[in-house]
Amino acid sequence: MKTSLAKFTILLTLASCNRDGERTTTTSIAKNPPVDTANADDVTQGVGESPTAVTTTNGSSASSPLPVGVVPRYLSDLLLWDNSQLETVFTQSESRLLRCMNSAGFEFEVGEFSPPPAPGKRVLYPDTILVEKYGYGWRARQLGDEFHNADGTALSGPEATAYTKCQAAVHKDLSYDVLIDLQTLVSNTSNDIELQIDSDSDVAIAMTRWSQCMAKGGYSLSTTDEAEVTAGNSNEGTDGESNIIQAVSDYQCRRDVRLAEVITSRRNQLVDDWLEVNFAVIEAVQEAQQEVFRRANDGE
Repeated sequence: MKTSLAKFTILLTLASCNRDGERTTTTSIAKNPPVDTANADDVTQGVGESPTAVTTTNGSSASSPLPVGVVPRYLSDLLLWDNSQLETVFTQSESRLLRCMNSAGFEFEVGEFSPPPAPGKRVLYPDTILVEKYGYGWRARQLGDEFHNADGTALSGPEATAYTKCQAAVHKDLSYDVLIDLQTLVSNTSNDIELQIDSDSDVAIAMTRWSQCMAKGGYSLSTTDEAEVTAGNSNEGTDGESNIIQAVSDYQCRRDVRLAEVITSRRNQLVDDWLEVNFAVIEAVQEAQQEVFRRANDGE
């Protein structure tokens, strides 16, 4: 049986929960962190170039005036791969998986390498035009389906067993297990940072102001998460007319109370604080990435 594999599961996943309203899941080594591309109309709404490394904060506290242009930073910004290295790792991983599955008696097709899109501009708020058109569904429309996971659903019985064994063998050959463990640590740290943001007093004050702003429009909502979940659970879906109206009000209130600026300032400070003590972890991940590339570059 011939089964198409979209992309081998070396494209590991790091979850990033953005508490200013954007929940994203990023592939830590396969692509750059998802970014929001803005048009010129958004320049005054907190647009900044997506960084390739974490820098020091500007010293602003969440309760002090924040400069326009404050840029969100994530630990995953430090774990980007060069496209040529990524292609080598991807191609070698697919090739080894294919040989292993063929040896087990299964005919497979492997995916072709598709380089991740170059980073655009990371912004604090989505383009208003997108929200007016798609409501809370703006994110999926803008980012699109840029990456794929291996299609494990097509496997069953002996094929599934062989695939699991072959996958483990390739991971071992490329020293991927070490990288997976380290990236999981960074992912868990990122999640912990988001939880700390949730409990931050300045963020809570800003969220209360957002809730009060929404109440003026007739919405009884405590958090932005609640707003999106409520819309998603409605019969008409996130892009229904009433939910689009709600989303427009939601993002306008976020802008009015500068919710994303407060959250971003706190996140950046927490990222910097963690790096001050734990930068060796990031260096270990980078070294593990280079070891995977070295083994893949050795080829056959």
